[in-house]
Amino acid sequence: MLRPLPITHIPTSHIEKEEEENEKKEEEDELRGKIQEMISKYKESSSIKSSKNRGRKVRTAIPLPPTNTNNNNRRRLEEEEDETNKPLKERVTIFIFSLKWLAKWYYQFNDSLAFAMKELGLNVIQVYDVPKLARLVKREDIVLCLNNPIDLKGLGIEGLARRLHLSLILYETESMESRKKITSNVLYDVYSPVAVWSYSMWNVVKLREKGLVNVSYVPPSYSPTCDYRSHPSSHSSLHPITFVQRWVGGKRVQPLTEQNISFTNVHAWNDQTFATNVSSHHILINVHKSNWNVLEVFRLAPALSNGMRVVTEPSIDLDMMLFQSFVTFKEVEGMREVIDGWIEEGKDLTKRLEIRDAIAENFKRNFHIVNFVRDALSSINPELVVS
Repeated sequence: MLRPLPITHIPTSHIEKEEEENEKKEEEDELRGKIQEMISKYKESSSIKSSKNRGRKVRTAIPLPPTNTNNNNRRRLEEEEDETNKPLKERVTIFIFSLKWLAKWYYQFNDSLAFAMKELGLNVIQVYDVPKLARLVKREDIVLCLNNPIDLKGLGIEGLARRLHLSLILYETESMESRKKITSNVLYDVYSPVAVWSYSMWNVVKLREKGLVNVSYVPPSYSPTCDYRSHPSSHSSLHPITFVQRWVGGKRVQPLTEQNISFTNVHAWNDQTFATNVSSHHILINVHKSNWNVLEVFRLAPALSNGMRVVTEPSIDLDMMLFQSFVTFKEVEGMREVIDGWIEEGKDLTKRLEIRDAIAENFKRNFHIVNFVRDALSSINPELVVS
């Protein structure tokens, strides 16, 4: 018996391929037809519009700005080149940075520094927090840190300066005498400043002894920003005042009380209160805030800018020499006689105001903030102070 032959699979791939090609061709023909129909309609509408607009002025399209990336890059490079060709003092911004919680102690000096730099034609911005400084600062800028370097530790300012190649100026606001046990030279190595400024000539000498090269004496000095002589209450009182922090005031002013010296301890942390609480008086008694006998120049400069009579405890020789033309140095035991003499001479209001103006103008003439700042910036780069 014969077995039926097995049914073998008949390949159909060539048939399927032909069907796909035919379907594709039909789709292309249909699409081509639709495109042709759209072109015909467009031509028809254009001929209608042209017949309507015949004889009218045709408005030309406003060209769009180029979007070519190469053009944008070229423009950016040209702007950077133009910026580089500007004088250094026009390219650079000086940021005066002070920690917010410490700013009130130096607000007058902060403002006077800003004034001096603007007088020299520089761009100046006063900043009180690191995030804002990081947002605004750019390469080539200078950051003047108006704080003891110890206070800046951990804020990341040194990293910001390194990353952007900033020039960092550190202002030493505390006496080096109070930091004998602190290896401050290590802090200066960390920050790598282009300059160090200080209020005390004694500090300047000590910093140079530590091997720092560009150290400048830039003390609080005369500035119009803290001259309140035009205030109606200027020198209206002959009652002596002191200006000592509350937490040390008692023990520091106790010797004055023991000498039967009448005085009031006042406070002022803005221009208005300084004008009414401090410069309204004729006499300032300065006692040291510590046993280091450092001259409190931040306290004395605004008083001298207002022509106040100042008697102070003796200080370090270097600083006393610089201020001997403006203030009277006396031990507490000898202050009473000096103060009584000033009260007597000041009873004549005309004479009192003449003395006020003579002291202020002498301080202005010989101890002006612009001169100190100009010399200090010139030691960094003379181009910063060229006219």
